Amino acid sequence: MSRYLIDTQALAWFFTDTAKLSKKAFSILKDSNIEVIIPTVVLAELMHVAKKRLEIDFKSILNQIKSLRNCEICPLNLEVIEEMLQVDDTLEMHDRIIVASAMLTNASLISKDSKIQKIYKKTVW
Repeated sequence: MSRYLIDTQALAWFFTDTAKLSKKAFSILKDSNIEVIIPTVVLAELMHVAKKRLEIDFKSILNQIKSLRNCEICPLNLEVIEEMLQVDDTLEMHDRIIVASAMLTNASLISKDSKIQKIYKKTVW
């Protein structure tokens, strides 16, 4: 099974405005044979933007995520922090955590962020 880690912007668009997702990102996320990995920092960021900028119910999204059989939550733990030491420090902290999580889980990363795309070669959009 292929593994894809998703960043905050892509996850937010998946639940709010799929037209903003690339066709490739949308097809990956809709494929039940793909393992989708969501870092806890992505969930925390989504909770923050759901309240501040998006008109979405975060609890509803969280319940949908919890019900998915092909979804894994990647915790922010000491392994991720240690992996962050290998990530270019020009990225902002949240993005470094996301890239480190992708590296640690050996997953491709779904992200539109051009800085991430330059640093992590297994980024798709």
